[in-house]
Amino acid sequence: MNTAKKLAVFEQLCAKSEALSLPELLALLPAGFAERSVRRWLSELANEGRIAKTGRKRGTRYRALADSRDATVEASGFDAVRFRYRRQRREAVAGIVADVAVGEALTERIRGAAAAVPAEDRQAFVEDLREDLAALSPPRIAGLGVSGQQLRTWLAAQSEAGTAASRCGGTK
Repeated sequence: MNTAKKLAVFEQLCAKSEALSLPELLALLPAGFAERSVRRWLSELANEGRIAKTGRKRGTRYRALADSRDATVEASGFDAVRFRYRRQRREAVAGIVADVAVGEALTERIRGAAAAVPAEDRQAFVEDLREDLAALSPPRIAGLGVSGQQLRTWLAAQSEAGTAASRCGGTK
């Protein structure tokens, strides 16, 4: 079973306050999600008590149950904080790359993004955001709204900022 894809289906339901039909859900998912698999995962999630299923046949709609989000993530072996703030991290990464934020500007952008996260999750959020930035590469920008050229520009600026910091006795 593809746990990551099942979790992505669940995440889409968590992101919406209203119930979704299967076609609506499929339209939100990236390419590579087979309708048959999504149907199976929805059935499993409903049987596990993670989502509510209402209606029948073409009128069937699905919605995440409020208390099930973190429990499902943890049971799947995923980091709950990383999952919970995934959208915020993606938005922060996209803004950082698009605006070519490096050095102090990067630090300020990270602080700004972290300020919107509850204090108890803030340190883990910052660590996750820094990991995401360190791992950025062309295959990882899909869905960020960032072009390959923007990524190359940001990476070059990061490299130059790191070189300048090391010349001045600072750190990256």
